Amino acid sequence: MLISLIIPTRERAAYLAECVCTATAIDDPDIEIVVSDNASTDGTAEVMAAQRDPRIVSLRTERRVSMRQNFEFALERSRGDYVIFIGDDDGFLPRQFPALRMILERERPDLFAWRPLTYGWPIPGFGRRVGGVRFHRSRAFEPPRRVDLLPARERLLRADLAGMGPTPSIYHGCASRACLDRMRSHGGQVFGARSPDVYLSYYSVLSRDSFLYSHHAFSVNGYSPVSTGNAHHAYRSTDARSGPAAKFGAEGAADPVQDAVPEYAPSLSLNLFGTLETVFANLGGATRGDYVAWYRYVLSDTDPADAGKHAQVQAVLDAHARRTATADELRAARAAGGGRAPSRRTVGATLAKLWSNIDGFKCSARIGATNTVRTAAEVADAVLGDGMQSVVRSGRRSPALWAGALARALRGPVRR
Repeated sequence: MLISLIIPTRERAAYLAECVCTATAIDDPDIEIVVSDNASTDGTAEVMAAQRDPRIVSLRTERRVSMRQNFEFALERSRGDYVIFIGDDDGFLPRQFPALRMILERERPDLFAWRPLTYGWPIPGFGRRVGGVRFHRSRAFEPPRRVDLLPARERLLRADLAGMGPTPSIYHGCASRACLDRMRSHGGQVFGARSPDVYLSYYSVLSRDSFLYSHHAFSVNGYSPVSTGNAHHAYRSTDARSGPAAKFGAEGAADPVQDAVPEYAPSLSLNLFGTLETVFANLGGATRGDYVAWYRYVLSDTDPADAGKHAQVQAVLDAHARRTATADELRAARAAGGGRAPSRRTVGATLAKLWSNIDGFKCSARIGATNTVRTAAEVADAVLGDGMQSVVRSGRRSPALWAGALARALRGPVRR
């Protein structure tokens, strides 16, 4: 079985070099590492020219294209029976990969996803809780389990995203080639919306594909000042750090494949709604979401204090309500309470945070003078070890595996 590891990239040479190192460290001849450069001008070509691993497939678009187009460009030139995407500031966990292969070869699911570890790049002036990796007992060494997507489907329709539970993903998750081929629309395109990873997730939930999930991490989700997702929800539109979101919107506007909500605003919730509407349009049929619930969701995630973004979101919703004859639903959503509620930490959130601290531990990702996603992956693999392979074979979680991970962390997982 050939597995394609795809890394779309754009203007992030320093991050990409570290990310690629985590892929080439995987000891497996039956992978291809597809790096798709979206017409970068920052030294990305030099980073890729220095690579000597024969498993690397280095691609470059002829011109700057949207995120969706770069995903599609890379996918069409990959050959794997299964496909995994990660970002160029993310990383793979090489020692966990044999267990991932075992799962795919034994179970042959349409989709398999996991909960990646999280790592913040320690860039000066960027964040406080960065430069380390947190491990959770409840999220380690979990056998893969089949998930019925019907409950997630029902919650998705009514905008209850927090209650959906595990959902498919091709970003820090994987999909079979056959599953991807079934998704084709728009003249053969697999990814039909400006947010390709969310599109696959929602499409698969509504289609109820065969889905496996494990909390055990097989990759590291890195976030940095150049992360597009972080730019959408962490900063106001007047903040220079929201720049990646603005670029995302501008490049998407030039894409010939447009969302069912073609207007754009740098709002994560609005883009989720637009992706869902696009999936509905591409699947056909009469199924639609609860418009009042979805309009309320978008409105409640829009901060009135950010006047520019707030006005954009309102205008986009008005235009879509006219287009879909759902103006009554939008009025009902506004009457029920639009605008962001004051931020307060609930008792539940406080308890969840406390449990998170009790349930696990955090390790610095620093090795010597280096602290990058590559060292984060090395530390994580040293802590987790190879125990997940025995979990896959037996189908059972062993308390001894977590005890061993804790002991290795206390000793210092990596020494140089």
